[in-house]
Amino acid sequence: MKYIITIGDVHGCIRELDELLNKIELISGEKRIVFLGDILDRGPESLACIRRIREIKAECVRGNHEDNFLKWVCCDVNFKSSEKSNPRKPQSHVSKSHNKHIKLEEIAWLRVLPHAIKLTNNLYAIHGG
Repeated sequence: MKYIITIGDVHGCIRELDELLNKIELISGEKRIVFLGDILDRGPESLACIRRIREIKAECVRGNHEDNFLKWVCCDVNFKSSEKSNPRKPQSHVSKSHNKHIKLEEIAWLRVLPHAIKLTNNLYAIHGG
């Protein structure tokens, strides 16, 4: 039997994510793991969470935290070249310190995350925010 396991709101908490993945490993059978967005922010290890999700080749939809981060990065790049300040609401000090290590490779991966993933004929994974 193939299991579809959906996980939401990791929010940069790698320790908790790894604990959850270890529990999922105990489930016998084929597994399809799908993350429901909001893998960034709040917790201290957004980069580690991105890397772990990519490492296990899980699927992921884009959440509002990924959207906000990508919009901020896009504006920041565009306005740095013009020497103007980024007009978007600034990232919180905590988010900025947690997200500063996210590099171009991870940003490119975040950009191509879909907003919906078809799980079965009548079931989709979508982030609500």
